[in-house]
Amino acid sequence: GNLRLLTHLSLEGSRKLGTGRFGNYPWSLGRLSNLRYLDVSNTLLTVKSYNSTDVPTELGQLSQLTSLKMSGATKEFPCMLPSQLGLLTDLEIFYLRQSTLTGSLPSQLGNLIKLTALIADTCTLTGSVPTTLGRVTELKSLILDKNSLTGAIP
Repeated sequence: GNLRLLTHLSLEGSRKLGTGRFGNYPWSLGRLSNLRYLDVSNTLLTVKSYNSTDVPTELGQLSQLTSLKMSGATKEFPCMLPSQLGLLTDLEIFYLRQSTLTGSLPSQLGNLIKLTALIADTCTLTGSVPTTLGRVTELKSLILDKNSLTGAIP
């Protein structure tokens, strides 16, 4: 069927879709251009690429997205957040809790000027909090505890 008009999609805990890996879901994420709410918490939201496992870059194509919930979505495979997340300029809520992430928060998160909540505790993040987050003036809730982040919050 045609899912292009879909605005809300919750796949929370849906490990039984294919193998539970994002690439095996029965649709192409980037084609859901009207999607405003996406919850993939507690799924295996990763795609195998070359020598690593990464969060799909197609997330950046969801330009209408206002809420992205990925808590626990990368628990089983360490992965990096793609810089394409910075293209989600309408995003207001971004949950990453309890995910196994490598590296730091991408500086492109500073492009998310409508962001009101960034919850990324217990994610194994390293490095410093990007200074670009200082541009996100609507941010009301920032939770980054239980990571290995350094430096000041902008």
